[in-house]
Amino acid sequence: MTLPSNKANMRLWVDALRSGDYKQGRHYLQADGKFCCLGVACQVAVAAGVPLRVRKYADRIVVYGDCQSSLPPEVTTWLGTGDGFGDVPVTKWLLATRANDSHGWSFERIADALEETYDLKEEQDDTAE
Repeated sequence: MTLPSNKANMRLWVDALRSGDYKQGRHYLQADGKFCCLGVACQVAVAAGVPLRVRKYADRIVVYGDCQSSLPPEVTTWLGTGDGFGDVPVTKWLLATRANDSHGWSFERIADALEETYDLKEEQDDTAE
């Protein structure tokens, strides 16, 4: 089952998860120099020009919009994943926050699941030609 998304923006997120540029953390989008997988999505969205206020809280937690542990609506819209209640399904039954925080999935495993769930593998193969 393929879920709807903006494939080009999802591909940017997946590529960023695999880039090695982000240290993985838990529970916050970004804290102490570490990122949840959703925090990486926020960083990529901001770099792509999504108008999103970014500020630091308590000298260690980065807040995107008004969110510190869930996706702001601007990023959910940019990813094209619908409402998602501040989260993104990485499989039919598992949300990104649970995969990252509770199940301890690596960014690589999350990227693999996103490719499968949102049918991004063909998108990558098309650009290689």
